[in-house]
Amino acid sequence: MLLVQRDPAPQARQYALKSLGIIADSRAIEVIQRVLQDEHEKPYNKVAAKAALRACTKRG
Repeated sequence: MLLVQRDPAPQARQYALKSLGIIADSRAIEVIQRVLQDEHEKPYNKVAAKAALRACTKRG
């Protein structure tokens, strides 16, 4: 989850978000929501964040 928040490379954050979606751990929800609220985040990372959030909330 730290990679999502701290990595300066947007593509690395994208892969981290996709991984969080695969893992679907509800503990990641807060981190994913921060990505969605970040006005400077790349659009493709927001797409990955939305998918990860759906997976995390679906699984519980």
